[in-house]
Amino acid sequence: MRDRVEVGFFTDPSVCIGCKACEVACKEWNEVPDDGFTWSGNSYNNTGQLGASTWRHVMFLEQDRAKGNQVAGPMGLNQQSEDPFRWVFLSDVCKHCEEAGCLEACPTGSIVRTEVGSVLVQNDVCNGCGYCVVSCPFGVIDRRPEPLHDAGGAFKCTFCYDRQKSGLVPACAKVCPTESIVFGRLDDLRARGAERLQQLKQSGYSDAQLYDPTETSVRGIHAFFLILGEPEAYGLPPKPQIPTIYLTSAWTSAFLTALAFSMGFAPQAVGGALFVEFIGTVQPGMWNVPETFVIFAALIVGGRGNNWGAALGAILVPVGFLEATRLLPQTWINPNLVDPLRWVIIGLVLILVLYFRPQGIIPERKARFPGVPRPARREEDAGRPVSRPAEVGK
Repeated sequence: MRDRVEVGFFTDPSVCIGCKACEVACKEWNEVPDDGFTWSGNSYNNTGQLGASTWRHVMFLEQDRAKGNQVAGPMGLNQQSEDPFRWVFLSDVCKHCEEAGCLEACPTGSIVRTEVGSVLVQNDVCNGCGYCVVSCPFGVIDRRPEPLHDAGGAFKCTFCYDRQKSGLVPACAKVCPTESIVFGRLDDLRARGAERLQQLKQSGYSDAQLYDPTETSVRGIHAFFLILGEPEAYGLPPKPQIPTIYLTSAWTSAFLTALAFSMGFAPQAVGGALFVEFIGTVQPGMWNVPETFVIFAALIVGGRGNNWGAALGAILVPVGFLEATRLLPQTWINPNLVDPLRWVIIGLVLILVLYFRPQGIIPERKARFPGVPRPARREEDAGRPVSRPAEVGK
């Protein structure tokens, strides 16, 4: 720590014996409460997964595959076939990501980056909001439930930061009897991991690989693994991503949604403005039956449930029908017949519109529920002969 270099863990399951000494040492040194002592019956994987009370978790993975150059003999009732089997143990822990989603999501500054590159949660600053829980791509950090001590706060591996400040190795790496967990400078560990990978490849472990996602938005992890098989088998995402990389697309979608929402109100705004203009023009205090008729006619012509049609009807009826009939020649018509004639013409035009367009000038689209089949057209109605299957027995 005095050199202020980045350190990390290298975990090699090929030499892990599943003793769980790392789990015990972690709980003892950090005073992590128990997990309930619940027997899951799922192999020896009783702690289940990492969480607020499980900072180290030894996974017991059973696979129907050969382990390296293993010679799988006949087993079971069928003595003629081989039955390969391997039991892999992996001590999982917080990855202390180079770009940590939990750190970026913390609103209180409770999660910080230490001088050795680890990610540390300050319990006295944490407000228990849980944003870090949903932002971790590995599902490591969690809030401690009642009635445990410090319930509600978020907890995970501290990288034994207190031990490192005193010049000590983290407790889990200190007690590992097979050196499956190795602690040291991060660059040295990566070189050691690459060398170990080549050794396993030469020994027949063709599916061995290093899990250190440097090509994703996580940009690498400080606790990386040498795994046998696919990452998904160990509960590790093949390409972990931090949530903040989706901020641009999320804000873009929100802007487009707001824009579409605003454009949806445009017809209502136009219709409302025309309606207000119409009300101010004809002086509502002097309305009578014809004016009321014109307003309802505008809604009818516009079409039920059709915004653009309603706006068009609001223009067509009061402006087109009513104003156009004011141009009727009054020289050869009795002045007393002008107003009745205007309303007769308007009524005839409305009847024609409703006859040819019963749903309005711009008819609304008929909605159909998805998955509902269209009704079959009856052949009798079309005037075509109906073909029926022959009766049984004829």
